[in-house]
Amino acid sequence: MGVSRFHARLQYIVASYLKEKGYSVDVERCVDGIHHADVYADNGKETVIVEVETGYVPPIFIERAEEYLWARTIVKTIKYACLASEFYIATPSYVKMAVPSILLESTDSYDEVLNASRLVGLYFGERWAEETLKRVHECRLTGLMLVNISRRGVKVLKGRELEALTTFNV
Repeated sequence: MGVSRFHARLQYIVASYLKEKGYSVDVERCVDGIHHADVYADNGKETVIVEVETGYVPPIFIERAEEYLWARTIVKTIKYACLASEFYIATPSYVKMAVPSILLESTDSYDEVLNASRLVGLYFGERWAEETLKRVHECRLTGLMLVNISRRGVKVLKGRELEALTTFNV
């Protein structure tokens, strides 16, 4: 399966940004024998995995685009966050992502975990629903990287800036 030119451009900008920060960078690196991280970076002290999210929604899910992207964010976090010191999702700067709060800090609410698992199962199947139940407590999203394609720049959102996106509802 190939990567679109748009996706590849976002990877390139993120990889260049991390290289400038002193990291050794790989693109499409196999991280666990199965999954390939869009961008993998290592500086000898910590590792960073970045997954690119273009905001594409398959036509079959267009009526529930926000839910689909929310579930995809959970799946990406579960796949990669526990394999690195830090995990980010990179989006074009014009895409406003809603971040599931369950990915920022652990919750004691079984209902919240179950709801996340059900939503993931709806879009990605039972396997990922089960993985959500098992691993959502240990896998955290460190932040978002907003990629300005025209200027080839990256703005990192963490902490309070990231928390503000958990309440994004229309």
